[in-house]
Amino acid sequence: MARTYATVGPMMSYAYDRVVDARIPGTRTERGPLFMALLRHMVEFVAMSPTSRRAFLGSIARTGEASGSILAEPDLDPSAPDLVARLLPPREGADDGAIIAVVLDGDGRGAARRIEQLLPRLGDSPRSRLVLVSRSSDLPRYAGPGAERVVESSWERIARKLPKADPDHAELWRTIGEMGRTAGQPVVQLPLNPRKLLRSPELAAEMQAHLEVFHHACRVLLGVSPRFSTQASLREPRLQAGDSRGRIGLQFGEVEGGVPTHLVRAGSVIAPLPLGALDGEDERSAAEELLARMARRPSWRTQTHPPAPDPEIIGRTASAELDGARRLLWSLLNPALLRELGFEPAPARSQPVVTGRSLALRLVLITDPDGPVYRIGVGGRNRWRSLTPRVTREATEDLPRESYSIAPQKNQSTSEYVWEVHKALFSLTIAARGRRERGAPAALGGTPEIERTLATLAAGSAAAR
Repeated sequence: MARTYATVGPMMSYAYDRVVDARIPGTRTERGPLFMALLRHMVEFVAMSPTSRRAFLGSIARTGEASGSILAEPDLDPSAPDLVARLLPPREGADDGAIIAVVLDGDGRGAARRIEQLLPRLGDSPRSRLVLVSRSSDLPRYAGPGAERVVESSWERIARKLPKADPDHAELWRTIGEMGRTAGQPVVQLPLNPRKLLRSPELAAEMQAHLEVFHHACRVLLGVSPRFSTQASLREPRLQAGDSRGRIGLQFGEVEGGVPTHLVRAGSVIAPLPLGALDGEDERSAAEELLARMARRPSWRTQTHPPAPDPEIIGRTASAELDGARRLLWSLLNPALLRELGFEPAPARSQPVVTGRSLALRLVLITDPDGPVYRIGVGGRNRWRSLTPRVTREATEDLPRESYSIAPQKNQSTSEYVWEVHKALFSLTIAARGRRERGAPAALGGTPEIERTLATLAAGSAAAR
């Protein structure tokens, strides 16, 4: 079958089939390696075309030499390159075994280490090259032994350069570049209207009502108030209480069964707690009775198969708009996205209690954990009028409290709005970082990836005000 002038559909089908074939039945592989395996087979598919192969070698590997087929590594082996191609011998020259080895990187972690591991595989030919493709902000700028044999490129370059160099497969290269650029990142480009959701007083009141029920249930059933989890491995926010040591807890999350409050164990939903937003004394009395019955028999928290609560929901079920607003707020509070900006959640003991009055996450800079505490949150009033978030730098001995809200603009996408709020949050760090740098002999530490991210954000942070 001729692959020239292929479309995105066949490319995805080809890559998916190869990934499935490479997996061992009955085993589980993390999302990251599987995602990169999918990308490597997508590149392999497009590079079957000689024209596309030349474009990749010229624009990404930055060599004018010709090669044989670019083949993907068949197994999910992190110690091997993702793609390999044998360079054709020079005219009137012997085959010196030169290769192009390609490493595809999705999160920037360990890229320099993989370079060091794979350089010996290039052999003795001076024509061999190791090509690293990563996000622009994650490129390690490798300067160690053998650096002259390393070519660093980016997913952004694939999306920008290869459609021009290989116009017949422009859409395929754009898809590969965009997927690689967003690999490992939470999806924040949602089919939602931030302005409509966050400015609605009715939706704000509904969110507040459901949070009040969740907070009250945590107090009655577990004896504690809910907080956002601060586990370093989290890829999305978890607003929960009591889910630890194998015991069942409560979590406020995706609307299932008409409610956002669920019984959970180890982060997995067991059953919805059938309490919606409560209106009037009758519904409040019925809710109190349900919680009292559960509280009288606490053994359900440790049972392997606890009895499911009464499926009949007390109160108003959650609207689809409420779940959309929650998804948008959870994107703003996403620890993985905030970590890329140089923030991490403050210690669990200092996280604010989440109530029907406020919903917030406290943060510190990874490079300055003893410095100011920052906050993203909504609410703060007895009666919520909107879900517009507020970013805050809490007061210190040297700096006053600074805080402002960031309202979504007309026609702003969810990803644009999340970026705008996070830029505003970072702008609050500038005064503290400036004072620290003037008062210390050395600049703030941290990984090169984080420092580059902070520098990029700093350039545009003033616009967020």
